[in-house]
Amino acid sequence: MTFFYRFLSYVAPETHWRLTCPNTLEAIAQDFIENHLPNREELNSLNFEQVDNRDPWFAWRRRICTIYGVATSYKHPNGKLARPSWNHRLWSNVPDLDPEVLVDRIFDIVIARLRDSLDS
Repeated sequence: MTFFYRFLSYVAPETHWRLTCPNTLEAIAQDFIENHLPNREELNSLNFEQVDNRDPWFAWRRRICTIYGVATSYKHPNGKLARPSWNHRLWSNVPDLDPEVLVDRIFDIVIARLRDSLDS
């Protein structure tokens, strides 16, 4: 990490995150697994065979949406449509997808990787 990015991480952490945030579906999924999920014992107690729109799955989708700047919202309670958010590098890689569909694709990658890692 260059001096500029280290300095920026102290002075303006949000700006630093926006500049260094992952910008591919796979990279976002991997970062989410490594940095934003509970420990392995808690993950073992979850049923990965019945993933639906209840917690914690719904909350994980919203966190992906917000942390990585994928969409402005996910299933907004007032019915507002989601729009692409601040992660412009991600949106330049996949410009033709709906924001909520993109969140679902990242979530599917997360679930697939967790199934594989917990089975082994």
